[in-house]
Amino acid sequence: MSALRPRAALRCASNLLGASHVALGTPDDAGSAFGRALELGRQDADPLTVARAANDLGAIASARGDPQRALAHLQLAVPAYQRLGSAHGLARTYHNMAVALRDLGRLAAADECERRAIEFAREAESPRLVALAQLGRAELSLRAGDAPLAEARACRVAARLDALGDPVSAEAARRLARAARCAPTRLR
Repeated sequence: MSALRPRAALRCASNLLGASHVALGTPDDAGSAFGRALELGRQDADPLTVARAANDLGAIASARGDPQRALAHLQLAVPAYQRLGSAHGLARTYHNMAVALRDLGRLAAADECERRAIEFAREAESPRLVALAQLGRAELSLRAGDAPLAEARACRVAARLDALGDPVSAEAARRLARAARCAPTRLR
């Protein structure tokens, strides 16, 4: 049993190191740390480490403009979170999948992922995750050419995020509402 403790600590440390590098703005180092955590999680049959690392690798790939790689990582996270019964993890992962699908221009599939993220976020009793997925749906509405719907959704989400004490995300929602309000007539 004591031989397992160092491996568990190493898995945890690798994941924490990745998160630290994300916070520091060093995505290459974050990707390396999350990659190591994923490898260790697979070797040790640790679905929580696999799920977290795969989700984080997917988010990094998406931020780097590589939605195909993001989807590949995120598709590893889903079954791991399902085995764990983690509605919160599934909500985060489906929201991240929606971002990657949106970037690929697959708007209907992205919207379906945001809907699933909302369902899981509600199950997890996470109003912030619900709001972020609803903001994702607002952005999808704008990209699909429905600026009035995008504006209305973004304004509702901004108010929710303000009430939840998330001013950064609330401002992102307000920016989206302004963008929708200023969208060219062809989108309205």
